[in-house]
Amino acid sequence: MKLVLFDIDGTLLFCDGAGRKSLGAAIRDVFGFDGFPDSYSLAGGTDMQILSDVLEYYGASKEEIEKKMHGVLDRYFDFLKMNTSTNEHKKKLLNGVLPLLEELRSDTENVLLGLLTGNLKKSALWKLSLFNIQDYFLYNGELFGGFGSDHADRSRLVNICRDRAFHLSGRIFVGKDIVVIGDTKNDILCGKHLGVKSIAVATGEYSIEELAKYEPDHILTDFSDTKKVIDIILS
Repeated sequence: MKLVLFDIDGTLLFCDGAGRKSLGAAIRDVFGFDGFPDSYSLAGGTDMQILSDVLEYYGASKEEIEKKMHGVLDRYFDFLKMNTSTNEHKKKLLNGVLPLLEELRSDTENVLLGLLTGNLKKSALWKLSLFNIQDYFLYNGELFGGFGSDHADRSRLVNICRDRAFHLSGRIFVGKDIVVIGDTKNDILCGKHLGVKSIAVATGEYSIEELAKYEPDHILTDFSDTKKVIDIILS
C-alpha cells in the first residue's frame, strides 16, 4: 500500500496570486509592513515559515512574531476567503487532477490518499472546496495529511503524515511506500531524510529542467495521462 501525499498550490490547483495577496494584506493589517519583498517566492514554503521570513526581513523580533503569528494567520484566512470569492483572481483546477484523484481514492486496497501542504489546514480545506475536491482527502469527516499549521518546517510534515497514516490505517509506511507529489524543490527535498518516492510535476513556477536539479524519482509535465501517473505512483 502507498501513502500518497499531494501538495496543493501549483500541483492540484491555481488561485492566481490570491494567497500571496491575502498574506501580504494580513502582514500590513497586523504589523503595518508593506507586504512581501518583490523577489520573495512563496513556492514550496509553509505559511508559518513564509511569515517568519518576511517579518524578520522587516526587522520584527522573534518574540513579536511568535506573539502575533496566530493573529496574522487568522487575518490571512479572512482575506483569503474574500479574495477567492471574487472574479479578480482566476481559479483553476489543473490538468488531469480530477480523474487522477478519482482513481486513487477508489483504490482503497493500494492507496491511502492525503495532503502534504504548506497551507494551514483550514486554508487547505477552503481551497479544495473551491473546486469541490475536498472529499477525496476526508476520512471520518477530517482532512487528512500534514499542514502548515502543524509545523513551519516542511520536512517535519512528512513525519507527521506518516504518524497520522499509522493511526488512521494501522499500517507503517516506510521508504518508497510514501509518495510525495509536488511542483517545487521543497516538495522533492522534504522527504529525502525518510527515503520517500518524490514525484515532481512542472505545473508551477519550476520548469522540468529546474526540478531535475533536485533529483526527484520522477518528473511529469502534468497529470493528463492518468494511467501513466498511477503506474508511477504504484511502482
